[in-house]
Amino acid sequence: MATSTTSRQPATSEFVDGVQHVSAVVTREFSDWSVVPLAHSPATVWLRMARRGPAVEVSYALDGATFTMLRLAYLSPAATLRVGPMCASPDGDGFQVSFEGFAVHAQA
Repeated sequence: MATSTTSRQPATSEFVDGVQHVSAVVTREFSDWSVVPLAHSPATVWLRMARRGPAVEVSYALDGATFTMLRLAYLSPAATLRVGPMCASPDGDGFQVSFEGFAVHAQA
């Protein structure tokens, strides 16, 4: 989710020192990182982001059904945010990734 190039909150699955993690980075003036190492390297990680007023709740699941909150973070009171999937490889030769079931829903 993003309000501008200076305020964003990606949620990711990533490898750090050979261990798969699920994480959320919040960038406003500075970036910070919430990270949870996973006990094993699942083939699939589900991520869910839900707007809670000016905050965003980030949750993850390893089975697609049982979600655990990773973070609740202030993002922006802006009425409109940009949202969408992305991937990045800051080191190395890159990687293959697929996004499945991406959807945006209005809050009830």
